[in-house]
Formats: sequence, structure tokens, C-alpha cells
Amino acid sequence: MVSRFQGCLTRPAKSGSLILLMVTILVLLMLTACSDEVAGTGTPAQPSVSNDRGTRTTGNGIPTVPPPTPTYTPLPVKPTLPPTPTPPVVVGGKATGAVLRDPLTLHPYKENNASGQQFLPLLYSASLVRLDPVTLQPQPSAAARWVVEDTTVTFTLKDGLKWSDGRPITSADYLWTYQQAAKAENGWPLAQAAVYKPDFNNTGIESYQAPDPRTLVIKFRGFSSDIVSRADVIEPLPSHIWGTLNWNDPAKNPQIKAPTVVSGPWKLKEWKPDISITFERNPVSSIYPAPRLESLTFNVVPDSQVALQKVKTGEVDFYSPSPAEFNGFSQLPNVQTYTWGPARPTWYFAGFNFQKPDLQDKTLRQALAWATDYQGILDKQGSGLGRQLNSSLSPWHPAFNPHTARYNLNLAKAQELLKQAGYIQQNNRLTTKAGKPIGPLKLIYNSPSPLYEGLANTLKTNFASLGIVVELRNFDYENYQKFLASPNADFDIFLSGWRADYSPENFVDVWHAVPNLNSGSYQNSRLLDMYTKAKNEPDTARRKEWLDQAQAIEAEELPYIFLYAEEGRLVVNKRLAGFTPGLLGPEQNRYTDWFASK
Repeated sequence: MVSRFQGCLTRPAKSGSLILLMVTILVLLMLTACSDEVAGTGTPAQPSVSNDRGTRTTGNGIPTVPPPTPTYTPLPVKPTLPPTPTPPVVVGGKATGAVLRDPLTLHPYKENNASGQQFLPLLYSASLVRLDPVTLQPQPSAAARWVVEDTTVTFTLKDGLKWSDGRPITSADYLWTYQQAAKAENGWPLAQAAVYKPDFNNTGIESYQAPDPRTLVIKFRGFSSDIVSRADVIEPLPSHIWGTLNWNDPAKNPQIKAPTVVSGPWKLKEWKPDISITFERNPVSSIYPAPRLESLTFNVVPDSQVALQKVKTGEVDFYSPSPAEFNGFSQLPNVQTYTWGPARPTWYFAGFNFQKPDLQDKTLRQALAWATDYQGILDKQGSGLGRQLNSSLSPWHPAFNPHTARYNLNLAKAQELLKQAGYIQQNNRLTTKAGKPIGPLKLIYNSPSPLYEGLANTLKTNFASLGIVVELRNFDYENYQKFLASPNADFDIFLSGWRADYSPENFVDVWHAVPNLNSGSYQNSRLLDMYTKAKNEPDTARRKEWLDQAQAIEAEELPYIFLYAEEGRLVVNKRLAGFTPGLLGPEQNRYTDWFASK
């Protein structure tokens, strides 16, 4: 999925079947408080999915896209993860991490925070498929195989799947869970996108069937390229336990806060609210291997400074600090640090308001892009832990095109573009041929947030070099959301960010949704066409060609000034080992490959 960030920085969510659904389907979630907030206040707004019935098409050739204005500068290639120490594997031992919040719930179908999203896949991990950490293509997980026929996906479950109490996991568990989750009164946040009639490219589920204990048949209303991942919509609950319990009320259903029967590699051992939550090894784990560690504990800490001290003393073994805090942790002598290029990073941008006539001029937008100090922003606001963007695609995603044009700080280029277009520098102000001043441009952002405040002031200084005055205005998060959603909001540029999607073609849903997701009211039928073709294209190579075209259009047209994407970050005590590299990060295997070497 793509998640909107406006002054709320959270650590990357861990992958899982529920997270995978959220990745493959965009959905508008109710606003909740940021769980692992580092800078700023407020909540990331989650985009909604609109899925109208679409026609499956392969297209008849790649459309021609005019060469973009900027020159190409190749992005540097960086290893995704440093070499991992390889001591002899040891079974047993414990590991302790730190989080800033308790989970809101351990119910997979209720609104949650980042801690809950991190913990749920440890307990419930019966997703039908999982993503390959290199290609991001679906690989067997609970399903041994599958067949796609038009808009229907048929899965065959693996033999020997077990709940933690030894009972078999069957297709009936998936079907029962789907039936409960699909009921409107049960309030599943993803039900609108997954099941009911969405807005414009309906690919929701038409039917969900379990004809025998090992078979699931899932039919959609329309085809899309990620149909297998979208069919992996349900994380099953044990129907023999939950079948007689209340779905919504923790007072009537103790499984909501203290599950006793799970499918994942870990079982809940103990949850002490505001103190810690501990998971123990599930010895009969049948989808992921049983963990090498005996237990995994997460201590709840008030802030990263407390986490730093606990990592320093060895009370905490691992933590994911913000970029601004990473160097403080990396200097500790007892830790090893990991950074990697995630396929689904958080990335930041400056968006334009296309209702303003001046900003409809592509040349002016490109000049502003050439005047932007990307490296300075990455070094200062991103603490050097990231990579510059040139479109909405993650620079580490397999579909990213490194040959797409991108911008660098080049004032001479910016000024030359403006001169050729007829703009005039007059009394240190940029004006049109008719003498009309450009600006002041109103730049808005969410505050308090050191990151957005830094971005705003940097852009103000950068644009002043072109003779453009920028006026800064900030709002608290709630009012910022309301202001952006207003159709007549008076602003020129806004700062925000997205959490990228494993399926980048889903960004089409952002451009469609004016103004709740597409806050600048950008419209480009050619771009929508490229994304739609990619979304409907079953052939991987052909889909990448459509995505290449989408990236080229975004780089040329600049609906946003694309700034940078964050690297993944982890600090780990040197006594732990077994981390697997890849686009999904060292925690991709639910900590089952981690072990204590000392």
C-alpha cells in the first residue's frame, strides 16, 4: 500500500499476510494516533482503494513519451545489507527489542498501530503466499501452488499445516474467517477495498469458496497484475477456538488480547501493558520454521533516548532508530548496524497545487526542481540514510528504472529554463513577461516536526535563489488534514510523504483520488493510462515497460518535487546473528532465522 505521512515518522512495518493485503490494496483507514512517533505529531492518513470493474488488456505497443527535460545522472549502487557474521548456528537463547508503544490489539482485523502490525505476523502467519526478498514475486507459503484463470485464483494448501495446539489448519478456517471479516458490522478496515464495491477500478472479491479441506477458490470482479497477492486477503483464525466467541468485544473474547492458539512461529507468553510483551517459540510451527530463539521480548520504552541507554547496557538487543538518531546508536561498541534499501520505504516530497495558474506551467515546476538542494536535504533532514527519488517508485524496487531522468541542484539550468520561457528577473524577483511577480508561494506543512520544518526552510532558501519568495505556514496535524481536504484551500506547495507499495502500479489510486489523496489536484490522463495498463498487465516484463513510461512521465511533469526515500535501519547486539539480507529487511522471516551466538 501507500500510506500518507504528514509529520509522523514511524518505523517500517513488518511484512505479513495482513500487511501484504494492505500493501496490495489501498484503503482509507480511520485515523489513529502515531504509535512509534519520532518527530512531529498526528497520524498518517491511509489512502483508500477504488476498484471499478476493468477490462483486462495487454496493449498494442508502448506509447511514446517525449524525452524529459532533465539530464540523467545514474544513482549510486549500494549494497542492501552489509556482510552478516556467520558464527555456528545455536538453538536456544533469548532476544529483547524495544518499541515505543504497546499494540492497540492482537486482533488481526481491527485498527492497529505500528507495534501491533509488527507483532501480529509473529502470531498469525498462515498467509497463502509470501514475497520473494529479491524479486518481490509471490512464493508458496501456506499454499503449495495456485492457478490463475482469468479473474479466479485457485490455491492448494500444503499438507501438514497445524495450529499451535496441533489441530490441522484447513480451508474451512480461511472461509470462516473471511465470512466474519466481510460482515460490515464487524468493522474490518479493509473490507471496503477487499470485498465491497469500491470506486473506479473494481477488483474486489466476488466469491470466496472452500470446496474441500485443501482448496480455496477466490473469484474477483476484475483482473489486476497482483491478483495472486490480492487473493491472499485472509489471515485465518482458528475457527475451532473463535467460532463460539464474540468477534469484537475483548471482554467476551479473551483471544483478542491473549491468543492461545496461533498459526505463526511464535506464541504469546506474556503481555504486561506499558512494560513488555514476550513471545515464545512455537515448536509445531508448520509454515515458518520453528524459531532458533526460545523467546522474543519487546520492552516498551518512552523514547529513543531510553532505548539508546538500554541498548548500550545490553538490556535491549535490537532497535530501529530514526535516521536522525541512527548515528548515536551506531557508535556503541556492542552493536552491529544494518542499513538496506527497502522495496517499501517511506519517501518525502513537495507537492504542487495545480489549481494555481502559475504552477500549471511545467517549466516553472522544472526550474524549482533544478533549484532544489537534494543532497543537502538528504544529508541534513535524512541524515544521509536514503536515496534521491525521481518518481513515485522506490529506488530499490525491481521495477525502478535507473535511466529515468532526475534533477540535481543546478541553478544555471533553472535560470536558463526560465529565461527561455520568457520569465524575467526584475529587482531580485521573478516575473512573467507581463511583469507579474511569481509568488509569494505559500508553502504549508504539518508541525511540530523537525523534519518538515527543515524541509520547508531549505526549500524557501533554494527558491529564493530564483527570485521567488516563499511564505511558510504550518498547522497541527488535524488542521493540516482538514486544510488539504478543502477544495478551496489557499496554498501553492505542500510537504508530505508516502509509504511506498510493493505493487507500485497501485499509486494510480492516489492520482485518481482528488483531493483526499491527490491533494494538489494533479490530472494527467496519459499517466493514469500507463498505471492502469501496468495494473492490468499479466506479463511481468511488459508491466515493467508500462511502469517505465509512468516513471518518465512523473519525472518530466513533476506533480511533486520528489525528494528522497529512507533506508531501512536496525541496530543489533553483536551476540545475535542469522540475519537474512533482502528488500524486506532482516526481520522478513519473523525472527525465525535469528540466533544468539553467545
